[in-house]
Amino acid sequence: MYYEKSLAVCRQTGNRRREAIALVNLSYAAQHQADYVQAEKYALEGLSLLYELKLKYHSTIVISMLAGPVAAQGKARRAATLLGASEAIFESMSVSLQPADKVEINGYVDLTRRQLDQLEFEQAWAEGRMMTSEQAITFALEREDR
Repeated sequence: MYYEKSLAVCRQTGNRRREAIALVNLSYAAQHQADYVQAEKYALEGLSLLYELKLKYHSTIVISMLAGPVAAQGKARRAATLLGASEAIFESMSVSLQPADKVEINGYVDLTRRQLDQLEFEQAWAEGRMMTSEQAITFALEREDR
């Protein structure tokens, strides 16, 4: 796969920003192949690197996209919290998702809503909206089996 080759080149050359983007692209590819465990792994690795590089906008995209594989693995409450957090962070930066990303994220919202009753969805979403960017990243990177 070309994204894997790109990741290898980025690691060899030390281009950390492109490495993070390659990881995020690998996560999207894994999601579309229904490999949700691997998609989550790539997303978390990319998020960790983006956070280290202090790339807030890109980190927030990954927080929202992480909801896809998380929800697909049956962790809908966690997914709703991630989605609520990313929405609030984007609002605080006065930015929005790119159209292609928005289509993906809307799909994750729909998947998450189907797994939760309305009240549980709204509570989890509200919890996410109350998080700061730092708290949201910490939450995203935490192991669920804590």
